[in-house]
Amino acid sequence: MYIKIPFQIVNGSVEQETDIKKSVDRFIDLLIATPMGHFKADPDFGFVFKNFRFENFDEKKRTIAYRKADEPMNDFKITGSSKNPKNFAYALKRNIEMYEPRMDVSEVTMDYDSKKHNVKLLISGLIKGEKTQNYSHEVNFYVW
Repeated sequence: MYIKIPFQIVNGSVEQETDIKKSVDRFIDLLIATPMGHFKADPDFGFVFKNFRFENFDEKKRTIAYRKADEPMNDFKITGSSKNPKNFAYALKRNIEMYEPRMDVSEVTMDYDSKKHNVKLLISGLIKGEKTQNYSHEVNFYVW
């Protein structure tokens, strides 16, 4: 049994989830929907891209000027894969690896459709457990 995320309490007890993939999907959805720093118990929890939701960005380069504390300003790419450390997909992959121990993430890709103002994330990897299974999850959301 797995816990549904976000938690659902029914008749005083936490509702259980029988499908590990659904449980992992819900947790990743929660991680992506949370701007970094908004979970007070752990300021590193969340998806840093959500912090730039209302920022102007270079539409042609598809980049946002971003910096971590004590770092110079850099252009982080909106589109691309987690293989590039100057990409928001890379940051998301690292956070999934940090907060979702049931999963080995092989790649995160992020794409932006400028006509629809839509971001598409594709997370792929393996779910660990009694039997290892392939994992793929797509998340879409609108920006700007």
